[in-house]
Amino acid sequence: MIKTQASIYTLAIIVFEACIYFFEKYVRNKFQKQKCYRLAFGIYCVAVLWITLLSRGPQTERIAFLQPLRSYFSAYQAYLDNVRAATKGGITSTLERIRCFLYGYNWLILNALLFIPYGILATMAFSKKRKALFFYGILGSATIELTQYVFKLGCLDVDDLIQNVMGIGIGYLVTYSLKFSREGKLNELHRNDG
Repeated sequence: MIKTQASIYTLAIIVFEACIYFFEKYVRNKFQKQKCYRLAFGIYCVAVLWITLLSRGPQTERIAFLQPLRSYFSAYQAYLDNVRAATKGGITSTLERIRCFLYGYNWLILNALLFIPYGILATMAFSKKRKALFFYGILGSATIELTQYVFKLGCLDVDDLIQNVMGIGIGYLVTYSLKFSREGKLNELHRNDG
């Protein structure tokens, strides 16, 4: 199950990156580019709803984890357990420790990865409403968590919300760093031409 979800997320990120590259490279008209980003944003939102709600079957009971950072401590414990198990056969390599880390922290990493495209696409598709969209991303993540709890489609986990917000923030930072990098290069070209 974990490998399947990781594969789905990885494939989605590759497709997402290919779309961004295509939009930036081949779509020159700013209005057309924004339309493409809005379409990609809509597709992304449907995909997130599919992954987090629609593809899941109901559970027998409602589960809520309301203690912040609980998942971090259990992930760290899983990491230590994996390292101990790997060390029984001898000295563990750095690669083996990384594998143990990824296995222990996989849900936290995947929850953040799932919302990085939101931060990027929301910024590119709706550039004038950035602050409101950040709030909508947080609200959307909270709504998904509550829906999972109410309809028994997963657990309500405060740490999932924290990771989703971190993903949105990373997406915004990536977009702003690319924007400032691009503007810096344009300014340098203008200075060299003048």
